[in-house]
Amino acid sequence: MEYCVECQDCEDCFGCFALRHKKFHIFNKPYLEDEYWLLLDQIKTAMLDKGEYGRYFSGKFFHTPHDMSNGSTIYEDFTKHELDYLQIHDFDHSLDGAYGDWSEKKFDEVSNIPDDSLMIDINLFKIKAFQCPFTHRPFTYQPIELELYQVMKLPLPREHFIKRVFDLWRELNMNVYNNGTCQKCEKDIIFAKNRLYPHRKLYCQSCYLLYLENQG
Repeated sequence: MEYCVECQDCEDCFGCFALRHKKFHIFNKPYLEDEYWLLLDQIKTAMLDKGEYGRYFSGKFFHTPHDMSNGSTIYEDFTKHELDYLQIHDFDHSLDGAYGDWSEKKFDEVSNIPDDSLMIDINLFKIKAFQCPFTHRPFTYQPIELELYQVMKLPLPREHFIKRVFDLWRELNMNVYNNGTCQKCEKDIIFAKNRLYPHRKLYCQSCYLLYLENQG
């Protein structure tokens, strides 16, 4: 298995995504065993000639804008030089009609979304579309989603659902580490940075477990 992502119980596959119980696939297309090895040899030979084999895919293949990717969440902010070196190109989230032809449609203002979900008529509200400044994409609500908000007496979110997922990502510890000191016993520790909580209290493992025990 090479250059494959999220494949389970597979073998002898190359450049595949989300396959289950498969063999002899290249780019998610099945081949006979003899065809597979012949084509795979051609692909690897070409990659070796270009110096590509064994390296990560170039950032130019990214289908997600960098500012909406996991990389922008769990790693330090890349400089323009680093982005250029990795061939990562940012682009407009709505580029090339990414969300369809909206030329004849109008967006309602996010400010018109009521705070109380019980105030809305689901049949009328489900056809409304709103523009999210963060993603530059429109969003709407599913009727079943509106029903849930009303049953739970929850306010309606005013942002694209991807923005809410992105905010959750920002709560994760980053894959960036610093040296520090436990604020309880002053033991030297290594801790992961966090975008949302850059100044949080830091304990070593022993002090943290003792804290949890004392707090019941």
